[in-house]
Amino acid sequence: MSNDYPVIACDVLVIGGGSAGAMAAIRAKEMNPNQEVVVFEKGEIKYSGCIARGMDALNIVSIPGLTTPELYVESNSIACHGIMDEPANYRMAERSYDLLKKLESWDVCFPTDDKGEYEVLQVHPKGRFCVTMKEPELKAILAKRVHDTGVRVVNRTMAARLLKEGDRVSGAVGLNVRTGEIMVCKAKSVILTAGGLVRYSEERREPGDIDIDRAIEAGSSPIALDDLARRGHSTVNVLDRDKIATLVRRAVAEAIEQRAEAFL
Repeated sequence: MSNDYPVIACDVLVIGGGSAGAMAAIRAKEMNPNQEVVVFEKGEIKYSGCIARGMDALNIVSIPGLTTPELYVESNSIACHGIMDEPANYRMAERSYDLLKKLESWDVCFPTDDKGEYEVLQVHPKGRFCVTMKEPELKAILAKRVHDTGVRVVNRTMAARLLKEGDRVSGAVGLNVRTGEIMVCKAKSVILTAGGLVRYSEERREPGDIDIDRAIEAGSSPIALDDLARRGHSTVNVLDRDKIATLVRRAVAEAIEQRAEAFL
């Protein structure tokens, strides 16, 4: 059977080419250089995402001798009123210092003083985890790394629909945002890094965002709901964390209910 649209296949499909998507694609290639990795990016990967013109800090770094992953989990739990995926947050903090050193090896600039120590700011309730960065070309550096590792980047293409086979996500339908052309990517694994969790409300949703409820319905497991609690909701003052926590719980409940209805 022939199609009037291209169909490609890969081992790993990353949806979203921002900082998280770029790092996910690079990591996939590091784990197995022989696997085929594809990125769907609705813009141009070199300047897409929230760090298009650089970044001033690596927000979560557990520096040995200064802080610990355990302290970060405790501190973040306070900031998020307990709405947190603890194992994922612990693992992130545990790997954070090695990630900083990896970024340094890619020529990302983290200023140090005369003693070679980083500038570390306190922005969390307990402990200092925010390491100053001065890198206006951070996204360009990550994008180059993505290309150099052999990742296939499909720019100007947003994921319009997730594909399913049985109980697993098996790829996505891509839509070119300029030409309207369709592309189908079949994948053994799909990673969503589309930034949608902090845009749950209609007011903040952007073209190309994959709704959290649709993602959960398709079988994905969100691990960053604490980020939504931290950043706030468009209709609630960001400092009113009790109301934010209530909204997050409500959003999760609605998503789970919709998934259950789809299953039944």
